[in-house]
Amino acid sequence: MKGHKKYFGKCILGIAMLSIIVIALLLPHAIAINKDMKRIKTEEYDTLFMSMYSTEFYKESDFMYYRAMDTLRTDYCIPNGKLVRWYFDKVKASGNQVDRVYLGVDPEHTSKEDIVILVQENPDVFFEVVLPYPAVQYWTDMKEEKFVKIMQKYQTFVEWILPLENADLFIFGNEEWLVANPANYENPFSTNEDVSEFLMCNMDFTHPYNVSMEKVGEEIEQYFELYRTYQNRTYLNAEGLEILFLGDSIIGNYTDSLSIPQVVAGHTGAVAYNFGCGGSTAADSEEEVPSMTMIADALLEGKMNDIPQDTAYYEELLRYKKEGNKEAPKMFVINYGLNDCFQGLPLNGEEPYDTSTYEGALRLTVEKIKKHYPEAQILLMSPHFTSGMNFGKDKAGEKGGTLAEYAAMVVKVAEEMDVDVLDNFKELGITEKNWLQYLPDGTHPNERARYLFGSRIIEKIEFEEKGK
Repeated sequence: MKGHKKYFGKCILGIAMLSIIVIALLLPHAIAINKDMKRIKTEEYDTLFMSMYSTEFYKESDFMYYRAMDTLRTDYCIPNGKLVRWYFDKVKASGNQVDRVYLGVDPEHTSKEDIVILVQENPDVFFEVVLPYPAVQYWTDMKEEKFVKIMQKYQTFVEWILPLENADLFIFGNEEWLVANPANYENPFSTNEDVSEFLMCNMDFTHPYNVSMEKVGEEIEQYFELYRTYQNRTYLNAEGLEILFLGDSIIGNYTDSLSIPQVVAGHTGAVAYNFGCGGSTAADSEEEVPSMTMIADALLEGKMNDIPQDTAYYEELLRYKKEGNKEAPKMFVINYGLNDCFQGLPLNGEEPYDTSTYEGALRLTVEKIKKHYPEAQILLMSPHFTSGMNFGKDKAGEKGGTLAEYAAMVVKVAEEMDVDVLDNFKELGITEKNWLQYLPDGTHPNERARYLFGSRIIEKIEFEEKGK
């Protein structure tokens, strides 16, 4: 009898423990759903953002700021298509006249009946459907057989959605610039706040990530290319290296994880400092914007008086002064030339270190870096292709040259001063035939081009990994 009681007691204890575990697992889901339901019922909104994957770093205020949309973003990661439909039923019952829905759909966990019927049953609502975009490691960690099956689901789902008149579909998850850069992610399934804002701004029909039926095969093939490329790819571990970027708007206009410096830092673990200054030239000019030599003097010699204080590069100079490690190995990446060309500043002169010329400014800056950091690696980058000034073939003024001549000067200076060089004019791959894919305004690089820049810089880094 005692044995039976003991056994019964263990059963009760086991059931109690199981109940606690179940409650612990389900309670957070219940809390998140209840929170969403309360907001859906009580708040006013005209746009809904719900998703089957995390959207925690998206901000509702961005929808209002950029698109004048009063948006409610649900917090719960909806696990399946059926619950998506249940959520939308609650929205319709709330009394809000929702005319647009941003819908994150994971094709692994839905069916045609769930999402397609939802769209068909609500013809007065326009659906912006966005597929997941986890970090590339999510795909490369799985076996190829599973990956292929998931891609089949993706393609089938895309082919279901695209014929619907009140839906657009967006694919970001096959873009190398996004999924391959660890700096873009807070965790493998959530992009950081800046990147989430960027993605939100590209979720409309005017942007290149809006997929058409003609490109479905191409889009799916890009997933396979990423899978094959990154299964065995490893990047240099450059932790401990400080990379200092000097340049014009190509460097300075972008400061988040999609910028050239942060592409490099994200892949290598190096610390990047961005001293880029929009509108800046290498040669000294009459413009109010500091030239390369002025930025270099501020950085190397602490001459900050000529640097405007309400600028990102001024703040970065202060950050470097506070956080930089003078003993750490250094790499300097220098990218100027487009503005020198546009302003017609002299290519060279009688004096090799004349800073009013492009050549002289480059020479003097390289020499000063060598003086202050004799062990540092220095990488000069030539200006890249532009559609401006007749595709860089025209000259601005009598003293200026063509863009090809400024690029050739960078190569010449690098060779004569024995430093590294990237001839982006000839070797980056941006040309008259494809520039619209990379340079939206003909000059400034988009996210794809900045990733291309960063990848080329990484290939040039000379750094001995710890333990080797």
